[in-house]
Amino acid sequence: MDTAQPAAISLRPPREKVAIKPISIRNTVAICILLTMLVRLALIGLTALLDIVPAFGSINAPFKLLNSLTYLVALPAGIAIFLYDRTRGGALIETVTALFRKRVGTIGFVIVTTLVLAGDFAPQIATHDPILSMIGQPGEVGRLPGKAPCTAAFGCVEPQHYLGLDLNARDMFSRIIYGARTSIPIGIASVAFAITIGTLLGLLAGYIGGWFDNLIMRFMDVLLAFPSLLLAITIVTIQGPGLSNALLAIAIVSIPVYARLSRASVLSVKELEYITAERALGAAPRTIVFQQILPNILTPLIVQGTLGIGGAVLDAAALSFLGLGAQPPTPEWGQMLSEARNYVFTAPHLVFFPGFAIMLTVLGFNLLGDGLRDALDPRLNRN
Repeated sequence: MDTAQPAAISLRPPREKVAIKPISIRNTVAICILLTMLVRLALIGLTALLDIVPAFGSINAPFKLLNSLTYLVALPAGIAIFLYDRTRGGALIETVTALFRKRVGTIGFVIVTTLVLAGDFAPQIATHDPILSMIGQPGEVGRLPGKAPCTAAFGCVEPQHYLGLDLNARDMFSRIIYGARTSIPIGIASVAFAITIGTLLGLLAGYIGGWFDNLIMRFMDVLLAFPSLLLAITIVTIQGPGLSNALLAIAIVSIPVYARLSRASVLSVKELEYITAERALGAAPRTIVFQQILPNILTPLIVQGTLGIGGAVLDAAALSFLGLGAQPPTPEWGQMLSEARNYVFTAPHLVFFPGFAIMLTVLGFNLLGDGLRDALDPRLNRN
């Protein structure tokens, strides 16, 4: 009589074919657009971030080339991500679909997309050179510095300047459009730098614990003890004024937020059963940290990072307002406010339009962050 052979036991789950869920054409287009904008934002932030380190010039060159191709690269990449995610179960697609179900998230995405498109197509949208003075230009008459908005829709027969001219007789509309090319990359790059460093420190501190945890967290507490803007001013003053130094200063003062957030998440995740099982199976600490813990703490970091971009844009505008960020004649919203701060009552358009651009940018990223927080919360997305 033959004896039955025991079945082989394998801890590896069987590979199953993932069922592809049907998606409407409208949702497909919306998801591809969002993924395209994410790729575009990543390229913008990456090139701006690598610019602050001269040693990375050779590394940054190919990314600058890709960045200059704008949507010729971003659109195929976004479609490729969409197709790949569909074959892997559609987790990213479900998150994006949940985001579009939230009104605040949709409004924030529309605002951010509009601002990014305005910056990308600034040469086509702007009506004038943003650093060219209108003094002496053909057809320009009257007192030009601080000239009020002039459009044909309101009966203006002079050369049109939709938002007027600044104190140097430069077109305000063109400068605000080009300002998106300055402010948005600073916000994205500074947050990317802060998330990378802060998450790494928080991961190591939370997992290793002991004296290393105390050392890292006490250093973070020292940084948090200073007002963030005051500390950024100090750093820029030491390094010298300029966009690169302003970006670095904003990133440094933001690191403790992400370090503490990632550490708190690690402390809760590392005690879960599946982490204990990984240790029991002999997994290396590096594998546990970067393959098991890190993917499970990204949700709060993504939400906080999206919200932090608006704050970084506001900090960059504050530094430029104080003369420590963008230097003239670079079109930057905070620097434009600084030039016109004494003309609030005599030429209010010089202050209103740059301030409105800053407010709209911060509002857009904050609404997008709120929408992402709701979309990534499984308790709010149960069928």
